[in-house]
Amino acid sequence: RIRTVMSDKFRLTDKFAMLAGTLDEAGLETDLKIFGEVKGLRDRLFHGKEVSTKELPGEAARDLVRKYLRLHLKAGAKR
Repeated sequence: RIRTVMSDKFRLTDKFAMLAGTLDEAGLETDLKIFGEVKGLRDRLFHGKEVSTKELPGEAARDLVRKYLRLHLKAGAKR
Protein backbone atom coordinates (compact mmCIF):
# COMPACT_ATOMS: atom_id res chain seq x y z
CA ARG A 1 0.00 0.00 0.00
CA ILE A 2 2.84 2.40 0.81
CA ARG A 3 4.33 1.95 -2.66
CA THR A 4 0.97 2.68 -4.26
CA VAL A 5 0.53 5.88 -2.26
CA MET A 6 4.07 7.05 -2.95
CA SER A 7 3.90 6.44 -6.69
CA ASP A 8 0.38 7.78 -7.21
CA LYS A 9 -0.92 11.35 -7.21
CA PHE A 10 -1.69 11.61 -3.52
CA ARG A 11 -1.11 14.88 -1.68
CA LEU A 12 2.21 15.34 0.07
CA THR A 13 0.46 15.39 3.45
CA ASP A 14 -1.20 12.05 2.66
CA LYS A 15 2.15 10.55 1.75
CA PHE A 16 3.71 11.83 4.97
CA ALA A 17 0.78 10.50 7.00
CA MET A 18 1.19 7.06 5.45
CA LEU A 19 4.89 6.89 6.30
CA ALA A 20 4.51 8.47 9.74
CA GLY A 21 1.67 6.14 10.67
CA THR A 22 3.71 3.14 9.60
CA LEU A 23 6.90 4.14 11.38
CA ASP A 24 5.54 5.91 14.49
CA GLU A 25 1.82 5.50 14.96
CA ALA A 26 1.97 6.94 18.49
CA GLY A 27 3.55 10.19 17.28
CA LEU A 28 1.43 10.52 14.15
CA GLU A 29 -0.92 13.26 15.32
CA THR A 30 1.84 15.47 16.70
CA ASP A 31 4.06 14.97 13.67
CA LEU A 32 1.21 15.67 11.26
CA LYS A 33 0.62 18.98 13.02
CA ILE A 34 4.30 19.90 12.72
CA PHE A 35 4.39 18.74 9.11
CA GLY A 36 1.30 20.81 8.31
CA GLU A 37 2.90 23.94 9.77
CA VAL A 38 6.15 23.36 7.86
CA LYS A 39 4.30 22.63 4.64
CA GLY A 40 2.07 25.68 5.11
CA LEU A 41 5.09 27.95 5.27
CA ARG A 42 6.65 26.17 2.30
CA ASP A 43 3.46 26.71 0.32
CA ARG A 44 3.37 30.40 1.21
CA LEU A 45 6.97 30.80 0.03
CA PHE A 46 6.31 28.80 -3.13
CA HIS A 47 3.35 31.01 -4.01
CA GLY A 48 5.31 34.23 -3.49
CA LYS A 49 3.78 35.30 -0.18
CA GLU A 50 5.77 37.32 2.33
CA VAL A 51 7.33 35.17 5.04
CA SER A 52 9.56 36.49 7.80
CA THR A 53 12.86 34.68 8.21
CA LYS A 54 11.89 34.30 11.87
CA GLU A 55 8.97 32.11 10.76
CA LEU A 56 11.11 29.66 8.79
CA PRO A 57 10.78 26.21 10.35
CA GLY A 58 14.30 24.93 9.67
CA GLU A 59 14.74 23.19 12.99
CA ALA A 60 11.28 21.59 12.97
CA ALA A 61 11.79 20.33 9.41
CA ARG A 62 15.25 18.94 10.21
CA ASP A 63 13.92 17.22 13.34
CA LEU A 64 11.17 15.47 11.36
CA VAL A 65 13.60 14.37 8.64
CA ARG A 66 16.06 13.03 11.20
CA LYS A 67 13.35 11.23 13.17
CA TYR A 68 11.86 9.46 10.18
CA LEU A 69 15.18 8.67 8.57
CA ARG A 70 16.31 7.08 11.84
CA LEU A 71 13.04 5.10 12.13
CA HIS A 72 13.27 4.01 8.50
CA LEU A 73 16.83 2.78 8.94
CA LYS A 74 15.88 0.96 12.13
CA ALA A 75 12.93 -0.71 10.40
CA GLY A 76 15.17 -1.76 7.50
CA ALA A 77 17.74 -3.25 9.87
CA LYS A 78 15.06 -5.49 11.42
CA ARG A 79 14.30 -7.15 8.07
